[in-house]
Amino acid sequence: MVFYYQDLNLSNRVIPILLLLTFSLPFLIYFRNKGLALLVAVILAIVQLVAIIGNVKRLPL
Repeated sequence: MVFYYQDLNLSNRVIPILLLLTFSLPFLIYFRNKGLALLVAVILAIVQLVAIIGNVKRLPL
């Protein structure tokens, strides 16, 4: 999947950080608390979807 965010400086910084958090944070928590890891993964996925949908709506198609 390729997303274009040329005109949005904020998302250029936020999206890669969100992606990194989405993949790394649940794995780090998983070793201590599996339920918490699942919750964090779900919350991060929702935040990411909202960010991506918000950016797609702002882009002139």
